[in-house]
Parts: sequence; structure tokens; C-alpha cells
Amino acid sequence: MKTALVLTAMLSLGSAVSSATTPLDRLEPAPATPFSVLGKGFINDTTHPVHPGSFRPYDASIRIAIDPSTGEASIEIETSEGGDKDTDRYYVRRGRVFQVDDKGQEIAAGSLAEISAAAVAALHPALVASAMRENRQNVRLDRAGTYLFACNDVLWTVTTDAQSSRIVNVKRREFSEVHGDGEEEVAFGSSPARATLRLRGSEVARFDFGAPEPVAAVTIPAGDPRRDRGQAIGASEIAFTELAPHLFTIDLASLSTRVTVAEFADYVVVIEGAYNARIGDLLVRAIREKLGKPIRYFAFSHLHGQYIGSTRSFVAEGATIVVPETTAPMIVDIAKSPATLQPDALSKAPRAPKVDIVKTSRRLEDATNALEIHNVVSEHTDEYFVFWFPGPKILLTGDLLFYRPGKPLTGRSKRVCRTVAELGLQPDRYVATWPLNGAGTKNIVSGEEMREACAVALETAPRP
Repeated sequence: MKTALVLTAMLSLGSAVSSATTPLDRLEPAPATPFSVLGKGFINDTTHPVHPGSFRPYDASIRIAIDPSTGEASIEIETSEGGDKDTDRYYVRRGRVFQVDDKGQEIAAGSLAEISAAAVAALHPALVASAMRENRQNVRLDRAGTYLFACNDVLWTVTTDAQSSRIVNVKRREFSEVHGDGEEEVAFGSSPARATLRLRGSEVARFDFGAPEPVAAVTIPAGDPRRDRGQAIGASEIAFTELAPHLFTIDLASLSTRVTVAEFADYVVVIEGAYNARIGDLLVRAIREKLGKPIRYFAFSHLHGQYIGSTRSFVAEGATIVVPETTAPMIVDIAKSPATLQPDALSKAPRAPKVDIVKTSRRLEDATNALEIHNVVSEHTDEYFVFWFPGPKILLTGDLLFYRPGKPLTGRSKRVCRTVAELGLQPDRYVATWPLNGAGTKNIVSGEEMREACAVALETAPRP
């Protein structure tokens, strides 16, 4: 009977997940752009008492900066005792808290006095709401109407006010090897904006916050990229660089990748996505605002996630997705897949994709621009697009070209030389999508540089 009861409870929790996803978007109203809040208060350090129940009180101030678009935040806590001051810095990336050492390398976040690192990352309701939205797969709504939220190695119970959509408190069970079972709680008051931390029933910290203030950006260390699977950027990172008349690049430095935008007389072509629909939705909005024309076509060099990941955004925009034949079914699957855990433009307004298959080559041309799409042998994937702009003589090579000055071309980079010869092209510039930095390569290579490199490469290549 116990097993049956547990299973029934689990099914009840599972059925509540979908009903919890939409309220998360309305939880804890806050600015939609980067902002910071300042707080003043105290921390009572009970870790080294001089007699039972004693503690060392510290005046404390806290500055929290949050970027809702990336799910990133910085937390700086300054404590003072007498004339001595000390500052502890924590960083949050999509809900995960970490610190860095004196060399800037990520280290596991430590507690602050008796405040756990998980609680430090929950010192403001906007931090909690952001973490929950970034980790919807770890959120459940129980029968009592409270959320269960697993984050930073702890399980929080999150109580909210249904009428105001504000977070009332977060609680978790904790265990002390000295004191046994207990509870850690962060309670939030709205007047004043106050966070009160209690551990095993005792108040250990309190902060009163001012109103949110806008900031230009929130900058945090890179941390360990293997720990954060999701990719995100802020809208401020999207900048257009004119590569040639009516041809622009958007270099996303933090992701080391490039999106290219070609303007035609009455429409736009976008080449390459950037990891996911979260970024794609930002790109679509920025391109529309910049050029004021509909995005008619979206194409990518090949089917790897970095480039195909924004497809849902362009389907939502109504663009035709230009693909090689083998990739067409994948586009249909991507468009119809549910995306309730991370809602995007397409999940909010579903539509079927428009797909255009290019088996060998396709040319788009009007009085403003011309583009040739070629499906080539890449030695990387079975089908691969390169993009040729005959006017400015620019070839977009995706991630096929790794040009290191003074070093010979190898592998798929050598294959680019043969492809150019087979297509009869004479590029003045070769423009790579990835990598933009960190690999010792040039991401824009002149025609002269490539002619010299290819002369060496083709002389040493085995003859077919």
C-alpha cells in the first residue's frame, strides 16, 4: 500500500508541473532589463560563541546586480567590525552559485558565517524567481500550492502570494552534526523590502533593500563552462558590423560565434543561428528593429546544435528554413517539439515550418544583393552549406576554416581550398562563423592569404 500511495503522490506532482510553468513568468515582478539593489543590515555570526547562545554581530551591506535576460547575477556582501571591513563576492549563472579564487578561477561557493551558499543566492526574491525560471525542470507545484525547487544542491520550499505574485519565503531542511535537524529560511517582506534569514529558529541576518536601479550590464566571471549547459546573451551584446554594403555580421564574443545578416530589397536573409531559441528570439527582434524588413530566409551551414539551435525563432518569425535534403525532417521535429520548460516565441504562437531544400546550389538575387548557397563536401558533416556573395566576393565558410598565420592548412581547412577551386570562386575575403577567439585563428582571412595557403595545401595534398 505504501508504494501505491507514493506512486499516486508522484503522479499528482507530475500533473502539476505544466500548471506551474506559466505562473513562473509572472513570479516576483521586477525590471526586464539589468538592475541592481542595495541593502543594509547585519549578520550575526554564531559559529564561534564565547558562551552558549552568544554571537558576533557584524554590520553588513549587500549589492545585488541581476540581468534577467541572461539569468546572471553578482552578489557583493561587505561586513565590518570595528574599523575592519571584509568583502565576499558570489556569482550566479542561471541559478548556480559559485565564487572565484585570487586567479579568477571558479571554486565551489562557501558559506558566509552560518549562512549557506544556497541561502546567499536567495537573499533577494528576484534572485529566487530568476533561478526558478532558469531551472523550470527542477520546479514542482505541490498540493498545498507551494513550489518545490531543487537548486544549488538543496531542496527549497517556496511560498508565494497568489494575489501579488510575490515570493513570501524559501525554506529548506538542514542538518547540523552538532545541533541535529533544523531549518534554514529566508523570509521576504514587502514594506520595507526586507530579507530575514533564520537558522534553526534564530535570526542570523537581515537586510533592508532600496528600490531597483538600472545598470548598463551585469558582468560576472566566465566560471567553468562545463557546468553551465545553457547559453545566453544580453540584448546589449547584439551589435551590427557592416562587412560590405547590405551585409552585416553580429559577432557574439561571449559565445565565440558569428551570425550574418544579408539585406535584400524587401527582405532579409539570416545565416547561422546561435545555440538556442532564447538567443534566436533576441536576434530576430534586433534584426527587425535594425533593418525594418521581414526575415524571409534562415539558413545554417550544418546541423550541429550551435548553428541549428535558433531555428524555432525563425520558424516563429515566418521565415523559410533553407536546408539540405537530409536535414529537412529534423526541422519539422524541432518546430513541433514542446518547449514548456523554456518557453520561446514559437511555443507561445505555434506554427508549422516552411522548408526549402537545396540539393546542390541556390541563388537569391535582386537589385540590392545576391547570394549563392552551395551544398559542398566538407569532411565535417554529410551535407554542408557555404555561402557566396559575388558582389563583394565574400565566402562564408562556417566552421570549416581554421587559418593560423604561418601554419599550413589541415583537415577540413584544406578541403576549403579544393571546394573554392571546384566552384570556380575567387574570394577576396573568407569569413568564418566559429571560432572568433581563443584558438589562435583569424576569423576573417584575405583572399591573398588564402591563395598562398591553398597553393601550399594543394601541392602537398594527395592527388585524386
